[in-house]
Amino acid sequence: MKLIKFVWAVLLTLAVLTVLVILPTVLVPTEEGLRLDFMSVRRQFIVLGNSLVSGDFFIYRSGRYMRNLLESLPAYTYTTFYYALFGSIVSLFLGLFMGMFLLRSNKARLIETAGFISLVPDFMIATILQLLVIKLTGLTGLNLVRIASTGSDRKAILLPIITMAVTAGFYLTRSIYSHSYKELGEDFVLFAKAKGIDRRNIYIRHIFPSVVKNLRSDLKKYLTLIISNLFIIERIFNIPGISRLFFTFAYSVGWQYTGAAGKGRFTALISTQINVALISLIALIAVYFTVYWILYGILRILLKAASGE
Repeated sequence: MKLIKFVWAVLLTLAVLTVLVILPTVLVPTEEGLRLDFMSVRRQFIVLGNSLVSGDFFIYRSGRYMRNLLESLPAYTYTTFYYALFGSIVSLFLGLFMGMFLLRSNKARLIETAGFISLVPDFMIATILQLLVIKLTGLTGLNLVRIASTGSDRKAILLPIITMAVTAGFYLTRSIYSHSYKELGEDFVLFAKAKGIDRRNIYIRHIFPSVVKNLRSDLKKYLTLIISNLFIIERIFNIPGISRLFFTFAYSVGWQYTGAAGKGRFTALISTQINVALISLIALIAVYFTVYWILYGILRILLKAASGE
């Protein structure tokens, strides 16, 4: 029964993803502007079906060459997985540390600052960090941190992870602090205080396990934030991850000048490779669930350690 449910879930997911990646082809540019072409949806389904039958589903066009996604995809997927994993781990421990620290210090100014930082968009934080590095490089002459990736062997690592740590980490900080503050008024905490248990043990044995359990239940929401941020961060820092595969090959826009000289107009030429878009999203989902189970395991270890098991 579980196997049947799993198969249905996979098939439904694939169907939804297929519809999503085909929808942009409904908008077709013309000389008069954009028009809706619902017949293109049918054509794209036929193209996908034919590619599956012929075995060309994993073949995509890269400039004048035809390449195989089975050869290209692992490098893009590993890069996204690398940043998603380390960014989420750093964010997780930063959020736990800052949340518990704010609970113990209980300083209103720090709490308000953490709440404000959690609302700052990721692209703004990335831009500020890049500008700071450029300024420091100009002042010191030392270029110790890359502000963008310039090749497969020269990737920007520190700034993207810091950006994710700040955006997702302070989101967790606010969430952890709010949950912990509520827990301080619960009966089991008040009972522990009445028994004379010191504050440190109350935090370790009572508050922290409750925080970890709450994190475990909100893990999907937190990881969704990480992945959505990473899709933007990869573009900002020129990281060769899944987003590059998606935006470069799945949907690309060119421009063609039509009409007489001086009186013509530029027309958008949209090239779509639905198989690339579909496989990119499937790879992103695979990264999501892989990182999810790793983080879930880390939280289980933290929970056992805090419970003394």
